[in-house]
Amino acid sequence: MKTLIFITLFSTLMFASSAQRTVSYVCYECHGASMNESCMGVSKAPNTLSQADLLTALKAYKDGTKSDYGMGSTMTEIVSGYSNDDLEELSKYIPTLK
Repeated sequence: MKTLIFITLFSTLMFASSAQRTVSYVCYECHGASMNESCMGVSKAPNTLSQADLLTALKAYKDGTKSDYGMGSTMTEIVSGYSNDDLEELSKYIPTLK
């Protein structure tokens, strides 16, 4: 039984996109599993933003040029390790979470 559970969990993670994994393990802490929560009640829920707006914001946070609502340093720290391709994948995936 333990083997079956492990195989199921492993295959789910293996076939999940990197954007899904990022949302599930990183973003959900502040924005919820469906990215439908505003962080600390001040930001917009990410899943309500367009792909273009998300990509612009994520790149600006990565570059350290955006600090809306005083969360710039936190977001910069979080997204700084992601490539621009990763950010583009996230920006396409997040609006699908409704």
